[in-house]
Amino acid sequence: MVVHMTELFDPAALVDAADDPGRYVERFRFSPLLVGALVMWIALDGVSGWLAVGAGREFLRELTAEPPAPQADLLVLGAGTAALASIGCAVAVFVGRWIHAAATHRVAFRADRDGVTLGSQPYPLARAMTVPWSDLERIEVSWGFAPSALSIGLTLRRDAPRPHGIPRPRTVRAVAYKVRQWWLYSTPGDVSHLIQGWTLDRARLQTAITTYSPHTRFISL
Repeated sequence: MVVHMTELFDPAALVDAADDPGRYVERFRFSPLLVGALVMWIALDGVSGWLAVGAGREFLRELTAEPPAPQADLLVLGAGTAALASIGCAVAVFVGRWIHAAATHRVAFRADRDGVTLGSQPYPLARAMTVPWSDLERIEVSWGFAPSALSIGLTLRRDAPRPHGIPRPRTVRAVAYKVRQWWLYSTPGDVSHLIQGWTLDRARLQTAITTYSPHTRFISL
């Protein structure tokens, strides 16, 4: 039985590992790359906040000035303040979601007797989803939209039921969904997530596939 260090903090995970020794689990964690990225985003958020405060003060000064400032100037300052504040809030939510996922060691990926699970992804937002082995045709690892980001995609069998949020093949929604999947993850899979904030052990995944579903194809870089 192989147990990751993050599972030592979760007694329930140890019980599951003993009950299903072939399972493979990866969890979000604070890797050096993730910490560096978070520091950069926090710095960006600080700059956005500082600029928003400065623009807001200037907007209020111009608004109460005598004689009144031109409407065009007020419009530009107001729009700039709102845009900077929106960017700051969006970055704060983005950073907060990643910190929460890593701090709680949330499951990012799991392969066990029930199937393959892609955990809830902090960004781009994606819900957790489990695909049973009987519905799974292919697992593929490829480069995502960023040069340093890998993605993992699950391709369902043609006659397999679609999980919630996955449109049926040969529909307009399915075409739009495929385009989005390819743009975000560069993979033709029906369900895809980025491999960010966690790492994929290809050997352990291959072992899990061999154990639970030898007919499932595994394509990796």
